[in-house]
Amino acid sequence: MPNNLAHHMPNRTGLWSSSPLGQLIHPYRPKDFLSEIREKKVLYVPEAANPDLPSLINSLVSIDQLDALLAGVFTVGLREERAVRLSRDGKLISADDFTRRQVGTFVEFDAARILTHFRAGASITLTGVHELLPPVTDLCADLSHELGGKVHANVYITPPRAQGFPLHIDTHDVFILQIAGSKGWDVHSPIVDLPIRRMHTDCSSLQTAPVERVDLKIGELLYLPRGFPHRGVSSDETSVHLTIGMHPYTWADLMRDVLTDLEVDDVKLRSSINPSLAEPDCSVEDPLKAALSVLSGALLDRELVGSTAQRHAAAVAPHGGKNLRGQFSTAIQSGDIGLASCVQVSPASDPRIDVFQSRVMLSFAGKMLSLPAFTEPHLRALCDGNPIRVDQLPHGIDAAGLVVLVRRLVREGLLEVVEPIARQDVVRPPSHHRGRSPV
Repeated sequence: MPNNLAHHMPNRTGLWSSSPLGQLIHPYRPKDFLSEIREKKVLYVPEAANPDLPSLINSLVSIDQLDALLAGVFTVGLREERAVRLSRDGKLISADDFTRRQVGTFVEFDAARILTHFRAGASITLTGVHELLPPVTDLCADLSHELGGKVHANVYITPPRAQGFPLHIDTHDVFILQIAGSKGWDVHSPIVDLPIRRMHTDCSSLQTAPVERVDLKIGELLYLPRGFPHRGVSSDETSVHLTIGMHPYTWADLMRDVLTDLEVDDVKLRSSINPSLAEPDCSVEDPLKAALSVLSGALLDRELVGSTAQRHAAAVAPHGGKNLRGQFSTAIQSGDIGLASCVQVSPASDPRIDVFQSRVMLSFAGKMLSLPAFTEPHLRALCDGNPIRVDQLPHGIDAAGLVVLVRRLVREGLLEVVEPIARQDVVRPPSHHRGRSPV
């Protein structure tokens, strides 16, 4: 077995992790993947090693959905030119050959001409499908959160016995998920270790033999670290695969981000360098030492470095997606909420309650609400994770006030309306806050 290929380990049984990454790479554990495989080895996960993987892949995208994208979404109105790419025998086909018109960087694709090219042996690439297919959106968002970097997804449709792209490298890691047909992959040893975007290397003339050949079938996964030259050729049937691209956040990126923040905070980093810096007799030792001392001190501050990495992860993470899905309809219908309505805290809200004298500060999903202190028991009941009817909330606020409070929290996205539960009679003493607004 080549030392740069990680095979499945059939002696491991049971899912190690319910995380999206764990579901993809089972039987490997995410922590083992991150420490032993990521950026180091190719990983092939056949169906026999991960029996649940085919159903997971099938839930992400179907052939009918791709048909709808090509016959409708991508070919009605103007789209970015990069949204659809065609290639044959390793060479890109000019967009002029399958578009109707162009307006700036946007074009109108011609579905009939795309189909003609495909029937003639051209491969189709649909880019950015993570923006169009909710299950793929969710997977990319989860992986972005888990790995701390930007994640995108493309679909590749290759006719029988065809090669869409020449031997090439990617400057980001990829998971290849086979949706239909099969594709044979040749993988070579890296020419450059862990290349970044500006280090894109031409591999078309590479003469070395591949270090690994993988025949990827429906429901299987192939992980390729950045920098490993690869090419795929379909079998006797059309191949369709989904590629999940995971962009790196390198130590150099982290240092640049830390330095950018330090420049604002420390005048030593904002002072100009001596224009004679390149001359042998130019004295730079003292200011250089001072600047390096500031930078090294910051890089050794684990709290600062950790917060910088977290800030980057938050900046590149998809916004919206499943965390907001359903909240628009809930907000629209919030006016229908009454005492018999049943609500539950939204799974992604992660609420926190802090009390400051006469106010309660309610923090969730990146926002903060200030509410009267007497609402604290009601907020805690609403935020404990269990469904609850409005008329079963603690006493202390009259019926009208409870409805106002719950409607507000539904509109803000903290609560969602769920199926009603059986009412349990609650003896409600007279309210001490009758007529006072809880919001």
